[in-house]
Amino acid sequence: MAESPQAIDQEHFWFQTPFSSVMMRWFVEIMSDRLFFAVVVTQLFFALMIRPELRAATAEEEFSQATHRAAVGAFEDSVAHWKKAEALFEEAKNFPGQVEAEIHLAAAYHALGQIRLAAETLVRAQDLASHKDQKHLAQIKAGLGAIYILTSPPVKDHSLHGSMSEQEDTAEAVLKESIKRSRAGK
Repeated sequence: MAESPQAIDQEHFWFQTPFSSVMMRWFVEIMSDRLFFAVVVTQLFFALMIRPELRAATAEEEFSQATHRAAVGAFEDSVAHWKKAEALFEEAKNFPGQVEAEIHLAAAYHALGQIRLAAETLVRAQDLASHKDQKHLAQIKAGLGAIYILTSPPVKDHSLHGSMSEQEDTAEAVLKESIKRSRAGK
């Protein structure tokens, strides 16, 4: 049964009044503005989620990125992340985190064959580490001992490694101190 044109017009009459037409246009404009705003906000949100480099990374995120890169053998890539994590830990005055990042940075330098940079980084970490932080001091001494097994440090650097006589083998002395600190830390 077909409806008459009059019945259709009466049914949709509210669309044809001047007031309803203005209201409908106003509603469409508001919704289009809100829709536009919602789309922009959603795109911005997804851009930040997909491209994390657009937002500031935390020290822990940089540390995690560096750990991942080092685990897959990308030591050159990990160095930048270790440095960034170390700087962010320093900024936050998180000295244990800063020391940990420096220890890993030294390991990356060592893996790249940059022995001098590795030793310098470990000495810097040693200066930062608290005397009560036996765990990190043991790691630092173990790293320095490993480096000194392969290469002898310059004579002027002997003073940086605590009390040892000049007759002792530097590598052995540093490794013994590492073991002592490791046992004290347990």
